[in-house]
Amino acid sequence: MGIKEDILNASKKVGINPYTDPFKASTLGLNANKYGSFSDYCSETESASGKYSKTIILKVVERNKSKKPFKYLLL
Repeated sequence: MGIKEDILNASKKVGINPYTDPFKASTLGLNANKYGSFSDYCSETESASGKYSKTIILKVVERNKSKKPFKYLLL
């Protein structure tokens, strides 16, 4: 399975809508490291790693104090 399918399956288990309810990987019980990083799947990330993903499926909706992506929505 890919990251999108994993997010959809995990969100059903925890009872959130990943399209409208901001989430972290840990909220869904997922290990973001398994996918490289969730920020790799966002178009607006400031990290260099985000430039390498051709699959843009996440939107950053909240950043932590150091301005790194913290919570996401599924596109």
